[in-house]
Amino acid sequence: MISEQLKLVRWATVCVLAGVGCGDGGARSHTLPWEEGGTQVLEADGSVRNVPTPAGSACLDIAGECVQAQLTCEGRGAELVLGSSGELVQTVCYPAGDTLTVEEIGARGGDVDQTENNAVILLDNLDDGVDIAGDLSLDANNVVVYGENPANAVISGGLSVDGNNAIVRGVRIQGDVEILKNNAVLLHCVIEGNLTIHGNNTVLAGCDVFGSITVYGNNTKLVGNRIAGPLVNPGKNTECDSNVAAVDANEDRVLAATEVGAALSCGE
Repeated sequence: MISEQLKLVRWATVCVLAGVGCGDGGARSHTLPWEEGGTQVLEADGSVRNVPTPAGSACLDIAGECVQAQLTCEGRGAELVLGSSGELVQTVCYPAGDTLTVEEIGARGGDVDQTENNAVILLDNLDDGVDIAGDLSLDANNVVVYGENPANAVISGGLSVDGNNAIVRGVRIQGDVEILKNNAVLLHCVIEGNLTIHGNNTVLAGCDVFGSITVYGNNTKLVGNRIAGPLVNPGKNTECDSNVAAVDANEDRVLAATEVGAALSCGE
């Protein structure tokens, strides 16, 4: 039997997925936060900017490289992750689909399971506390969890990614994060617990991690992160660029400039 607590967590997830106000009786309509065909750039220092998307087969000049995000992403929204020298580390393509409806989620008891590929979970940018209460498990492929700002887009539990090609962007996770499958991308995020990476080809860029990072998978990219815990790397072919050590001296789970220290290696 499903516990009452789990039912409440599932219902909170339904509200976020559907973009409705549970408890206030009113719907909150929304569109996807990325512009179809738009291009954003995530710098190694964590800043984000919009750039004009070239037409046709024209190029964006990224550190001397011809980048054709409009072709790579087939006209969908794109985010370019840059390294410390301004070079392209990763092109992230966002889907053109819609968020799930209340009816679609409600018919499955509030679960986002293996049948829910291409789901988009949109967290609002309001300073209204926790958006998803409890843990979130992504068992489907190509799932996007998207927030504009990790200060406002909050998951109070942990996050488990058991599907391929997940994108987690602009979200604060107050528990642990575990990456079990391949090609996960985590951008502009805050992880208050530990991060464990089992899958291959994971990208972590522009994030604050207050716990440890342990990499078991292959071909992991760690770019522009501030890491308060140890970085343990028994994985293979891990790339590290512009990561720095940090100490949350006042334990407020916000890193001030005075709490950021020296460059951090991959720990090999």
